[in-house]
Amino acid sequence: MYFRVTCAVDDLLGRMCDEPIDYDLARPFVSHISIYKEKQATELPKGSPVCASCTTSLEFEDSEGLRDLTSAIARSKDGLHASFEGMNERMRAIYDIVDPIFRQLKTHVETSIMLLKWRCGISDRSINWFTNRSEAVSLDGSEWRSISTLRSIKIVFSNSPRKIDATARQEVSRLHNEGAEPPLGLQLLIEAWNQKTTHPRSTLVIGVTAAEIALKQLIGELAPDARWLAENVPSPPVHKIARDYIPSLQVKARLKGKSLRPPKKLLKRLIEAVELRTKVVHAGEAPPQQEKLGEILAAMEDLVWICCLYAGHTWAWNHVSFDTKSPWEDEK
Repeated sequence: MYFRVTCAVDDLLGRMCDEPIDYDLARPFVSHISIYKEKQATELPKGSPVCASCTTSLEFEDSEGLRDLTSAIARSKDGLHASFEGMNERMRAIYDIVDPIFRQLKTHVETSIMLLKWRCGISDRSINWFTNRSEAVSLDGSEWRSISTLRSIKIVFSNSPRKIDATARQEVSRLHNEGAEPPLGLQLLIEAWNQKTTHPRSTLVIGVTAAEIALKQLIGELAPDARWLAENVPSPPVHKIARDYIPSLQVKARLKGKSLRPPKKLLKRLIEAVELRTKVVHAGEAPPQQEKLGEILAAMEDLVWICCLYAGHTWAWNHVSFDTKSPWEDEK
């Protein structure tokens, strides 16, 4: 049976020559990479779209899931999609076959494009440079049937968007006239969130760096005598600064009756984030899964907002998550 993952590569638009890039990979199973310009009926102003695909052919032992998958390919109603009608209760067995293969093929495609962009010095890319990803299967390698990439739906409840009121408008005017700009830590976090799904490794590194920068800038603002040390001397781990040093500062604003020390739950998340970053950067380990990565970024963002609060921006407290606010200890 044949498997294929294909996607459009937006950043190569207008750069790719007519000749495709084709090569084989041997591990963990034999597969074929192809990066090519898609043929169009009409010439587009910016050139033909560039696509990348990875294909493999594998043999499996007979199983109910394999028989169902073969049947779904053969009975396609439109010649484009595999038909899984009536198989809802048996889809797990099919996913157990196809998902590990598609996951590896997707990794190969992403790696091939990153290597190509590195080799060609292409760094002016957008955040989402893979689009229109599709997964397909075939019995003969010529007639392909698509399989949906959707496996589940997760419903997340969040606070409703806060309306922009008169106070916020006045505050923006004041900040602008004072020459203020969003803190670097927050700007980095926005970048981290934007590339969370496409570049989880760099997302983790940027997220932790954002928290470290936010703390150092807060120290530099509240304790000018310590600015040089904070900016030039290796600092203790971020969780130790938040736990032990921040409470000693004379902050400009705080939550009345609450400790200056962030909640233990947030500190624990900071420790976890730093450990994961070390493993990714120095040991080459895989980044955390998307859900865990989102939790880490949320914690880093909370720390940045707390630093904004302590720097005197009282409204920043409104942006700290309930998950961090609820366990906040009272001042002793």
